[in-house]
Amino acid sequence: MVRHAAYGPFREDGARIQALRERLGFDRRQFAFMLGTSEPTVWRWEFGYARPEGASAALLGALRQRVPQLPAAKKEDLAKAIGSVAIGAAVGVALLVVIEALFSGKK
Repeated sequence: MVRHAAYGPFREDGARIQALRERLGFDRRQFAFMLGTSEPTVWRWEFGYARPEGASAALLGALRQRVPQLPAAKKEDLAKAIGSVAIGAAVGVALLVVIEALFSGKK
């Protein structure tokens, strides 16, 4: 449940980011790793004090589109795949590849 993304000027965006992270079953540290950013940055997003930019914004957009459609088993596959990639730009590329691979059979 989203409880605390109600402080900064971007609070609606923050609530959506927190809800997405919780749907995936990640804590802030894991989510930050997946997006190639820091845990405090994720906190600032969730509390509405900052907005994602660049690659992080693109990855969040891709996740927002795909995650609501993911069955639970595929969410676990996504988490395992994300946990096995390196930090940095490779995380974003790998994440997009994993998302597309999970949905390649749905077209």
